[in-house]
Amino acid sequence: MNKHSAEVYRSMSPVSTRRQFLAGAIAGTACLYAWPAAAITESKTRQSRVALLENPRIMTNMGILKRALIETFEEGLCIALRQPSAQAAWQSILRKNDKILLKCNRADAERIGTSGMFAEVLIESLMAAGFEPAQITLMEATVSAKWADQLAKPAFGWTEQVYDFGSGKEQLIRAAEDATAIINVPFLKAHRIAGMTGSLKNLSHGLIRRPALYHANQCCPFIPDIVAMPVIRRKVRLNIINALRIVYDTRPDAARDPVDIASALVISTDPVAADTIGQTVLDAMRIEKALKPVSTEPGLVLQHRLAAEKGLGINNPEYIELVRPTWM
Repeated sequence: MNKHSAEVYRSMSPVSTRRQFLAGAIAGTACLYAWPAAAITESKTRQSRVALLENPRIMTNMGILKRALIETFEEGLCIALRQPSAQAAWQSILRKNDKILLKCNRADAERIGTSGMFAEVLIESLMAAGFEPAQITLMEATVSAKWADQLAKPAFGWTEQVYDFGSGKEQLIRAAEDATAIINVPFLKAHRIAGMTGSLKNLSHGLIRRPALYHANQCCPFIPDIVAMPVIRRKVRLNIINALRIVYDTRPDAARDPVDIASALVISTDPVAADTIGQTVLDAMRIEKALKPVSTEPGLVLQHRLAAEKGLGINNPEYIELVRPTWM
């Protein structure tokens, strides 16, 4: 790890305001939430580790400072995977011959404006760890680097197989079926039906043919049911929430461009834990904008609670090891 992680904070408390959040401060006893024991899935047998990285130097008036983004991401990668280097971290979750699908998010990508640079940083990090561009398929983002034309092209169309996920049946995008490993790279966004978009929804509604059919009841049980399918669940190696900019409001009467800078990343192998911590980041910004949190407590968005009950991860902050490096 680099010098910026000499001091790390481990806390179950959410961020209290975005100013504290951007400064890397930990909310003390005055938390935004009072987490009740009821309705949060217990997990006394294991913890999930989440790296939350807040580096204000990433975002400048001129755009993204690439060097700061690389440094921040690779620091978080080492923390999340408990490895001494980015190379060791990638090699701990990926096989030499894996066909890697880097699944970004097309919705709101133009407004958020960070996908291309972030995808470039991730792919260059993978390449430095020994993975060839031809092993990597980039989905829902574009890069203009000199190696871009060496990336694997996404398979066109939908799977022949129709997958039964319990609450419905759907074809998947072929690239998801063809991949042997998925790196999940969602945005962090408020969602007026599902509460929020993060790791889980980027997999469920981003990998099926007809996502519009599955928005009833806060998109549940569809989100956890789809993610739980072995063809998806067994392939997801890492969740990297791109919260450099956040869509903090999606009401019909919301401001025309409800996007603001957060300069943050959330990284974990556990998609539920990543989304639970991501919610605290989103809520900090919403409260600063005089909006209510997306749910009364982190982890209690319906998709998170049902996903935890299904064994997809941990939504109880008491069992999430949150590690936050600081930048001077």
